Amino acid sequence: MTTWRTLCSLLLILQLAGCAQIAETVQLRAEPLGPPVTVRVDTSAGFAVRGERQGDVVEVQIEAVRYCADEQRQRARGFRVTERHAEGSSLTLEWLFGGLLSATGAGLAAYNAANPPDTSAGSLRSASRGYWFAGGIGAVGLALLGGALAQQLSLGKSETDLGERELKKRGHEAICQRQPATGGQVRLTLADGAQIEATADAQGKASVPLPADLEARMAKEGSRRATLEVLGDARAQVRISL
Repeated sequence: MTTWRTLCSLLLILQLAGCAQIAETVQLRAEPLGPPVTVRVDTSAGFAVRGERQGDVVEVQIEAVRYCADEQRQRARGFRVTERHAEGSSLTLEWLFGGLLSATGAGLAAYNAANPPDTSAGSLRSASRGYWFAGGIGAVGLALLGGALAQQLSLGKSETDLGERELKKRGHEAICQRQPATGGQVRLTLADGAQIEATADAQGKASVPLPADLEARMAKEGSRRATLEVLGDARAQVRISL
């Protein structure tokens, strides 16, 4: 029993040591099926804002806008390119271990056949045990050779057809339509961080009152710049001079 356990452990170690390490890289490739076509697409909606100081207030106009972008479209056939290669000498070792174990198993079987145990002399050898021992080693060797062959055949570059697809590449968004908003909330942020809000009417107009000490605030901060924005739309923001 101890002999068989030792043999099984040894064969398992040899089999694990002989497993080849295969590296695989995957890339995508597109083959154009026609010329690219550029179309303008509607991407989103939002607001735009502008404002100007008039005396003690900032007169604001909010506009409802739509954003568009030029999109390049092209029909193409896609391919997944897979490349497999053995790392280091792992596959060579798998072939080597497989060949050695197969040859060892065959040699032991041949030895048992040529030198059967002498049962009349009370030999402790067993023919069946000898053949099982040789067959086990040979089986592991053949398994390694089979695995090495399968891995060897899987090496190299292969392509998988992914079918036809439409490739799209969208450019930068830009405002393509404007009209007065029907309401909205605006906020003016001064250089010192003070914030003033106002509500626009049905034509998108609003008046933001300026503080009485505005000049002193701007002199203290050394800046006459302020930020005007429409609440709820981070893109609807401009810098104005007071």
